[in-house]
Amino acid sequence: MEHLQKVNGGLAFQKPTGENHVLGHVPGAILTAKSFEKPKCVKEWVEFLSHLNDDSMQWMFSWFPSEVLVFRTKIVPFLVLIGLRGLQPYAPLRVLRQSGRKQNTPLVADMNHYYVDYKEGKIPFAKEVIRMWKLKETTKADSVEPNRYQAGCEDNYVEWLAADLEESIKPGVSLKDRIKDGEAEACILLRQLRKKSLAATLPNLQSELEAAKAENLRLKVELADIVEKNRLLEADKAGIYRDNAHFISRLGELEATISQLRSELDSVKADAVRMAERHQQLKSESVNDKEKLRVVEQKAETRARISDKLKSKLEEAAEANNVLQAELESANQIQIVLLEERSKLETKFKKAEADLEETLKDVKTVDARSTILIDYERWKSQRVTLELVKKG
Repeated sequence: MEHLQKVNGGLAFQKPTGENHVLGHVPGAILTAKSFEKPKCVKEWVEFLSHLNDDSMQWMFSWFPSEVLVFRTKIVPFLVLIGLRGLQPYAPLRVLRQSGRKQNTPLVADMNHYYVDYKEGKIPFAKEVIRMWKLKETTKADSVEPNRYQAGCEDNYVEWLAADLEESIKPGVSLKDRIKDGEAEACILLRQLRKKSLAATLPNLQSELEAAKAENLRLKVELADIVEKNRLLEADKAGIYRDNAHFISRLGELEATISQLRSELDSVKADAVRMAERHQQLKSESVNDKEKLRVVEQKAETRARISDKLKSKLEEAAEANNVLQAELESANQIQIVLLEERSKLETKFKKAEADLEETLKDVKTVDARSTILIDYERWKSQRVTLELVKKG
């Protein structure tokens, strides 16, 4: 996965520090790759891989010990790796950019012969594999490109790679003349015949492709029409949803109004019942009022008769008052006469008092004086009696 994350490292080679260089590398020698968000589905992987190119690939890592590289044997242009459960052929010549070297057109050999699993604990071709490793070939340090992270490739390598992907390159002999892969040659011949047949049918395929393009264009137009209709339907659907929501809210308001009207109707019915009861009560009260009116009329007649009697008595009282007024006038005249008499008597009394004072001054004896005082007191009582008469 690190080959998909473009990161350049230093140009200096990392020296091995132990038997296992990957686990025993110098801390910090492995570069931290930039954040890489993996595609989430097959479609995204296809889109991502289709845009990969030579510049966006991380062909090698700075921690990889690529100064000296075992890349083939003198017998065959590949290596045979000895695993725990079988043999696995490997061709470093096809991935030279992973070691910082320019990729050239590699030699092709049939490696299928050495895809072997162990049986009964025995390693097949053991002596041959040991001999291959004894005759291994290594690269030189000066074969590394100045910028080993962008080593590039030869001009004809791209054409060769395309032909190899089409499996149109014929493998050579694996081990001298001892092993020859006839089945592989037959498969290559079959692919070449298919390629020629495809070239013969290419014009028909092109016409069919043009027809398919026209059909595709027609389908695109229909699809656009369908999309537009679908958009209009969605708009109508949204409008229906809005109208439905409006109708639902309006229905809720109408239900609330109906509930309110029902409560008001119940109140009106209750008022009608109360009014009927009141009407019945007023009817009964009207009968009672008629009886009361009759009684009141009788009382009014009685009061009228009493009023007539009172009028006659008032007339009699008025006549008596007239008599009393006449008597009062007569009494007033008598009172005037009495007042005149009183005035005269007061004059006499004052004169008598004055005379009495003079007399008392001249009286020498006590008895005579007492007699005069007694007469004076009797005179005063008569005077009081006169005052009372005047008031009466």
